[in-house]
Amino acid sequence: NDPNLQNSNFSATPMMAGNQAEMSGFSQVLWGTNINAGDLQQNLKDFLTGYKEVNDEEVDMNDEQALDNMEPHYITLLKQVAETEEYFLDVDCDHLFKFSQSLYKKLEDYPTDVIPIFDLVASQVFRDFCLQNPSEMGGDPMGQNYNTQDMMEQNDSIIQVRPFNLRKTYQIRELDPTHIDKLITLKGIVIRTSDTKPEMKEGCFRCVKCKKEENKFVEKGKITEPEVCVQCNGRFTYELVHNFCMFSDKQDVKLQETPEAVPDGETPQTVLMCAYEDMVDYVKPGDRVEVVGIYRAQGNRVNGNVRTLKNIYRTYIDVIGYVKTDSKRYENGNAEKEGQAEDAEMQEDLNDADDEERDQVLNTQYEAFTEAQIGKFKALAEDPQVYDLLIDAL
Repeated sequence: NDPNLQNSNFSATPMMAGNQAEMSGFSQVLWGTNINAGDLQQNLKDFLTGYKEVNDEEVDMNDEQALDNMEPHYITLLKQVAETEEYFLDVDCDHLFKFSQSLYKKLEDYPTDVIPIFDLVASQVFRDFCLQNPSEMGGDPMGQNYNTQDMMEQNDSIIQVRPFNLRKTYQIRELDPTHIDKLITLKGIVIRTSDTKPEMKEGCFRCVKCKKEENKFVEKGKITEPEVCVQCNGRFTYELVHNFCMFSDKQDVKLQETPEAVPDGETPQTVLMCAYEDMVDYVKPGDRVEVVGIYRAQGNRVNGNVRTLKNIYRTYIDVIGYVKTDSKRYENGNAEKEGQAEDAEMQEDLNDADDEERDQVLNTQYEAFTEAQIGKFKALAEDPQVYDLLIDAL
């Protein structure tokens, strides 16, 4: 076990609040399970530093030396993270399943606990790799412009892991209570997005007596106000200083079933999603997407002044990532523009042509109909009851 992992800080994104304070030791287990936190961290580290994506066309599977010389797949991705300075790591769950099916199952069943640990491990591997290979990460190879202490203390470079490509994709109507608090993939169409809203990530409290400040993270949508000042021992003397708090962007997105997934005679179902930070404004109404997220259930208050909850909970998806699966919305727009251009061109030809040429241009529109169909159209036009027939056909 790597002792450096024990002293690292967890990522403080809104989705990843929870058991951060309880996960400091290796002997502890995830709450409600028998999963050892230390073993889980070591397994995730082995995956990041050991998984190699082998291409049969490029590498001979029987050549052990060539396989040993290959760089681990996620070490390569971490190099790209350092170059782009976009601190998130896309993890293919199919890779995780090939590496360890039990590890994949833990991620799918307990994402609220496993993803923060995954963030922790990825951040530590990233820092260790940076310190050991400064020249590859853009630093001075001689060490003149590379401050290792700044790298270790830089909290902005904590990696956020974004799993994708789960082995099963659900439709909205397939979700039930057994999927609550589990990692799922949904397919649907975005029908509505809200404006960007601020959501508190870290609160700053200041003692009104001695002006001592203390910061508290939001955990599971709640923030705990300090009761006793550590400097003057005053009780309940803290007040929230809003302009010193840290906020993250939040957006509500509504997802609807795809038309082909709706049974005949049924109404399409929808689900609410909450997107944070980089996922805000990533999709627009009309986009077909696959959403990777955690299925949540939240209690509704009877009214805003009391804490009594209704017995029916509100469900939503805590978004981890999007994958756009179709661009029909843009293709249809291009086709409509092309159709309008063709109509304008035909109208221009009609205006410039004489009667004989005009008839020839108009007749080209009916080349797709057979002689039998044209005969039926003419017979229908001569029928005195044609209006009644058309009304009955609706």
